[in-house]
Amino acid sequence: MRLYLAETFDLSMLSEPYHRIECRQIEPQMAALLLQVHWRQTVNAIEWRDLDTIVHELLLLHVPHLVVPEPQPLTVKLAPRDAVIAANYTGPRPEPNTTTLPEGARVTFWLVHQCSTLRGDVIAELMDAYQAGTEHATREAGGIPPSFAHWEGIIWLSQRAEEIGAHPAETLEALQQLSTYAFP
Repeated sequence: MRLYLAETFDLSMLSEPYHRIECRQIEPQMAALLLQVHWRQTVNAIEWRDLDTIVHELLLLHVPHLVVPEPQPLTVKLAPRDAVIAANYTGPRPEPNTTTLPEGARVTFWLVHQCSTLRGDVIAELMDAYQAGTEHATREAGGIPPSFAHWEGIIWLSQRAEEIGAHPAETLEALQQLSTYAFP
């Protein structure tokens, strides 16, 4: 399974003649968390260097220690369990070598993947891993700041996601369910 970070989603990315796909607009925080959780499977396919820099800076606002791989010039072809986070830029062309969005510009993030039934047991396992991580951090350090416990939970969730081969859409669902009560 690969998670591609791309500047857009294009039908030429589909590798078979028929796909049912789902496109979900996601908040920048969720895009950053998905890339953090699935960092070993992430491939950066953003070809436009200035956009890559802008997207990276936007994501770092939400996950300051996020490591996004260097862009690779490649043709993306999605295998059945692959997904794309499309960083869709709209607005005036930024000045060369800029690191911020020009006035009137914006980037929206979309998770695009083949439709499949989300595995509720995987989502539950990811949520349990997050909870176990935050509880462990709280127990070990006693009275720690909530943001530290949150990141420990994300680390545990990431490890569990890798162990069980969680799909980015399953990770997103777990993170969205957790965000209603757990995120600082």
